[in-house]
Amino acid sequence: AEGPLTLLLHADTVLPAVDNTRWVAEAAALFKADPLLAVLGTTLGSIWNYPQTSGYAEAEFVFGSRKTKSAIASKLQQSGAFGSGSGGGSGGGDVFAVDRDQSFRSDTARAKLVFAHRALRGIPFQYVECAWLEPAVFVRTRTFHELGGFDPALFNPYEEPQFHDCMLGYEAWSRGFHVAVYDSAVDFLFSERASSRRAAARLSPVYLRTIELSYLRYNRQAIKSYVVQLSNATLVPYRGAST
Repeated sequence: AEGPLTLLLHADTVLPAVDNTRWVAEAAALFKADPLLAVLGTTLGSIWNYPQTSGYAEAEFVFGSRKTKSAIASKLQQSGAFGSGSGGGSGGGDVFAVDRDQSFRSDTARAKLVFAHRALRGIPFQYVECAWLEPAVFVRTRTFHELGGFDPALFNPYEEPQFHDCMLGYEAWSRGFHVAVYDSAVDFLFSERASSRRAAARLSPVYLRTIELSYLRYNRQAIKSYVVQLSNATLVPYRGAST
């Protein structure tokens, strides 16, 4: 790819109608607003709540525009997470306050995007540890090559890659770049199948192996803390978000 941005598509990707180019223009605007943005998910991204004890158990919070729980989104906004003040950077609350409510405890909790970059308040946007390759992600082409792209050493030739999109995200954060997700018009062809496949992949050897490697290679908890700090300093409530 020679352009400044590259769109990476998954097999289940459903792109908007050919006359709808707004989602591309919004992605370009977000990359311009944040010169350090390296990876921008078009639909879903994840942040984890890490356990205080040793081990790799974790609770995943998925943010995006698909299959969301409005109650979680409302609680996140009420908690003051991610710069709830009109100017951003309030520092009040913590996105993981939601996990202290037993009714929201689960391995995976979903919440819609209710925040935006302070420079582009009309586009739902959030910084995340990992932007899912499913269904598609934008990458800054030059930075993607600088990061080495997806690491082929994570899986054998006969294995389907798993968690490699998150490994790219951690590599980006560890080198001083940013990873985020926004609400585009891109969707899954088979949303239920994609979710089922991703759930089943969590039991696969390559997934478990890559998860363990992610802890050995990166300080994931430090990255998560920085993601929250950056979000508190940069994000504001999305203009038009409902609570």
